[in-house]
Amino acid sequence: MAQLIDLTGKKFNKLTVIERAENNKSGQARWKCECDCGKEVAVTTTDLKSGHTKSCGCYGREKPKANFTDLTGRRFNRLTVIERAENNKFGQAFWKCKCDCGKETIVNTRDLKSGHTKSCGCFLKN
Repeated sequence: MAQLIDLTGKKFNKLTVIERAENNKSGQARWKCECDCGKEVAVTTTDLKSGHTKSCGCYGREKPKANFTDLTGRRFNRLTVIERAENNKFGQAFWKCKCDCGKETIVNTRDLKSGHTKSCGCFLKN
């Protein structure tokens, strides 16, 4: 069996290792970590070292960086962009839009720009 290396105090992406935690159900070593956002989470050694787990889960929900294209006010088919919405867990940008029918919906950037999403869904019902 390999000797466990102490990761206490080490930083992995947005996570700083605080102390050793209980093994998971599979027997893998886990570490209690504090995320840059302040939340604590237990993560396996493998997920920390591989970069598979980068944060407590807040990573994709962060405020957008200044280097994104603001779509606020732009019109895409029957949708007008109102404001930026939360990113999904994969960090993809989403936008709150108002449809011509009056209903609001959340759409990702790719679907807006490509024309894949043209309305809140009312267009398909007509």
